[in-house]
Amino acid sequence: MPISSLLLLAACSGGPVQEQAEEGAVRVDCAVTPGSDFAPDCLVELDGDTLVIRHPDGSFRRLVRDGDGFASADGAAEPVMGGADDRIEFTVDSARYRWQKGQLDGR
Repeated sequence: MPISSLLLLAACSGGPVQEQAEEGAVRVDCAVTPGSDFAPDCLVELDGDTLVIRHPDGSFRRLVRDGDGFASADGAAEPVMGGADDRIEFTVDSARYRWQKGQLDGR
């Protein structure tokens, strides 16, 4: 099969495309569409105090640590923090994210 045919076939697959994350990215639970359930579908990259959360469709959120929580670094709505003692959980617009405290340490 010619390469051009393979490219067309790949373009028509219709499945979600995860943008390539940096080496060491951590998979976390997220629910990025309204009404969806949490699933380990997002990847988090940590660079100092900056987090990039990559969604399965290739979109992303950029946040910065702000004390015990996070602040928007990409012009999106500010995160609304929640969760429990052992996990971090927050919402930005309609997208929800959660992971265990310490899961990103050392990344």
